[in-house]
Amino acid sequence: MTPLFAIPLKTFGEGKGRLAGHLTLSQRRELALALAARTVETAESAGLEVLVVAADQEVASWAQGRRLPHLMEANDGLNGAAHGAVAAAAALGKPWIIGHADLPLLTVDEVTDAAEAAAAGMFLAPSYDGGTSAIGGPADGFPFSYGPGSFRRHLAASRGRVLWRLGFALDLDEPIDLEVAIRHRRGAWLSNVLRP
Repeated sequence: MTPLFAIPLKTFGEGKGRLAGHLTLSQRRELALALAARTVETAESAGLEVLVVAADQEVASWAQGRRLPHLMEANDGLNGAAHGAVAAAAALGKPWIIGHADLPLLTVDEVTDAAEAAAAGMFLAPSYDGGTSAIGGPADGFPFSYGPGSFRRHLAASRGRVLWRLGFALDLDEPIDLEVAIRHRRGAWLSNVLRP
């Protein structure tokens, strides 16, 4: 069965705080919107239903404008957002993927690989800095533990398959991440978003 692809989205105006020294608030907002839209389009192009877990009403309205199902985050952060998404997938009888919207190099083929992995069992896609860019599977009640070094904790809890793909490995957290992404052929689109 095709997994539900859940994307937790922070408030657009507050995201990417670690880029504040390099991008204006307006640029960070535009970047967050562009990344979210591209992630949704990539997942949909892979044939997956997308669920947005919205941090606020603006994000919920953005999802509605794109005709995407959404649920409101219960003010308990990324772990809570992930649990809410898994419960929504369980209600539909579907496996699930929790994917993040700060993956500028993500491709349709990589999302398809993740969907196949989630349908078969637990999988985890690490980011280069030890985080977890995507995690998925068929099971309810997974003990999410996001934050620095989350990949190690998630791997120990799941013993799932590790899915190493470039598009999941590079997430935009630090200025160097943005620089690397823009220089990669897959990330050339970011130059248009950040043009003054």
